[in-house]
Amino acid sequence: MEKILKKIKDHLQSCSNPLYFYDDDPDGLSAFLLLKKFCGGKGIVTKAGPILDESYLHYIEENKPDLVVILDKALVTQEFLDQIKSCPVIWIDHHGFEKRKNVIYLNPKIWNKDDNRCTTYWAYRLVGGPLWIACVGITSDWFIPEQLNEFRKEYPGYVTKKPKSPTDLLFNSKLGDLIKIFVFSLKGNSEEVKKSINCLIKIEHPDEIIKQTSPQGTFIYKRAMNLKREYDDLLNRAIECKTKEKILLFIYREGKNSYTSFLSNELLYNFNNKFIILGRESNGEVKISMRYKEPIVEIIIKKALEGVEGYGGGHPNACGGKIKKHDFNKFIDSIKEQLKNEREIIKGLK
Repeated sequence: MEKILKKIKDHLQSCSNPLYFYDDDPDGLSAFLLLKKFCGGKGIVTKAGPILDESYLHYIEENKPDLVVILDKALVTQEFLDQIKSCPVIWIDHHGFEKRKNVIYLNPKIWNKDDNRCTTYWAYRLVGGPLWIACVGITSDWFIPEQLNEFRKEYPGYVTKKPKSPTDLLFNSKLGDLIKIFVFSLKGNSEEVKKSINCLIKIEHPDEIIKQTSPQGTFIYKRAMNLKREYDDLLNRAIECKTKEKILLFIYREGKNSYTSFLSNELLYNFNNKFIILGRESNGEVKISMRYKEPIVEIIIKKALEGVEGYGGGHPNACGGKIKKHDFNKFIDSIKEQLKNEREIIKGLK
């Protein structure tokens, strides 16, 4: 691993025009911000799903980078990598390990299948701070940062007590408020998202956002609060769907923005005994996020996808995916059936 880290850092230090493709969540965004502050370049936020494929090649032709960096993308097609002949490609991720050629690939699962440290963690290890951005990205992906005590000293008031869990940080601290603002910064049309990210690049201290002490911070905060109203409405409606059943299932159709990933995290924080399934229906598909306190979500979604038109995956406690609407009930029925044997699934992990 150290050889790969050194090789990547050498490329980052020597490049003059890097191009980044990063996932549209706080982990992907935070990793991009850290690298952008270190070596400049241009970023492309990828909103179409977990796959990076040939449809993104035109950005390389347009920008003519001397280095391509892929951040927090679970799947990158070999065809995409094979078409990039003008510069090296670096891929930093922490989802399922994929075998690919023509890329410098950093994924902790290569060395330890249980190592799930997120993309921001590796970006911070490669290039350093700002520390507050690193802690936003790391905490957003359900980790308590190793640097939390240092963060508390440097940014007093953002974490006032020792957290019991990553979700305690997410939903019971000012650091969590920052993370939610990062989530909202990635929502809306492409021009609004671009403006928010350009403002984030200029932020030097989180007080600029939370206390609105700079024009950039004020813009980010006010825009986030406008989107928060839409989010809070969905959260309240999802809470109303709670029943005595094991699954808390909430599907929504309207709205321009998808909040399924972060919304499912907050629901799990509030209903720790429920298997959370959130979905947003659009164009004949249901984009889903699944969460559960036990590390069996990845196992369950894999089996539920058998004989179903769709895809999905992620982590032991958290997964996402897209299912064709005509197969969605079949998908849910499989999950319900599997949860009847929850103890056996958990026992099989040991």
